[in-house]
Amino acid sequence: MTWKQLGGIVAVLILLVACLHRTSGPLPALSGSFLQELPQEPVTTLTVMTYNINYGRDSDGTLDLEATQRAMIQGGLPDLIGLQEVDVRYARRSLHEDQVRTLAEGLGMYYAYGPALSRIWNGYFGNALLSKYPIVEVSNHRLPQIGTQEDRSFLHAVVDVPGFGLVNVIVTHLGLKAQERLSHVQTILEYTTRLEGPVILLGDWNAEREDSLWLLEEHYVDAGRLFDPQGSTFPSSSSTGARIDRVYLSPDLVPKAYQVIDAQASDHRPVVVKLEKVNPEDRH
Repeated sequence: MTWKQLGGIVAVLILLVACLHRTSGPLPALSGSFLQELPQEPVTTLTVMTYNINYGRDSDGTLDLEATQRAMIQGGLPDLIGLQEVDVRYARRSLHEDQVRTLAEGLGMYYAYGPALSRIWNGYFGNALLSKYPIVEVSNHRLPQIGTQEDRSFLHAVVDVPGFGLVNVIVTHLGLKAQERLSHVQTILEYTTRLEGPVILLGDWNAEREDSLWLLEEHYVDAGRLFDPQGSTFPSSSSTGARIDRVYLSPDLVPKAYQVIDAQASDHRPVVVKLEKVNPEDRH
């Protein structure tokens, strides 16, 4: 075999491996629970978090999923936690662990999972939701591919929150290129503006407002912009980075508090928002 022939074989193998990282057909959605279902009293406030966990690697690149869990507890263990970059038996980098089950079990929560990437041996990489309240419906949706370096998706979970009713929660992680992000935002808006009931968008948007996120603000409230518009969420090692991890709320929800947690368990910082449901009598 010549070097040229060998090079051709290697090129084919590289292409095959790349294809194994791409999803095809309908995207799967998984859900489960490590929380015993008990009667729950109605609540008047809800706390949510968005957190890109970098598949359990801290700001120094060390794999430590327990530190990821501690960061969520440091943030007050919110009622709803949207996670990005979560591995489920995906690769050796995370020891082929089912990270969403590990986190849900460790924290005692309901969970939903929507992969953006999959491998032929049923390994996944994508978005997740942890919830203290029952998740009654789950779907996973592919985002458009425009110059795609990595497949992207958004997870939609319907959560039954006593006192709030059915709440739509979207968890997503947008692409790295501006044109791609614009199409992603437009796709998400087309989907979410048809939903009934409150909507919470939790994401790593890989962008700031001037890029494409201003479109979201035509329909949703950016909680961080109200409380800490200059607050950095990425990278976690710097206080002068970008605010790309954001929480958006539909107009029937009002943010009451906002915090960027100073945690080093990922290359992103978690963002926490406390919110209430708007009283219909207070609307003008």
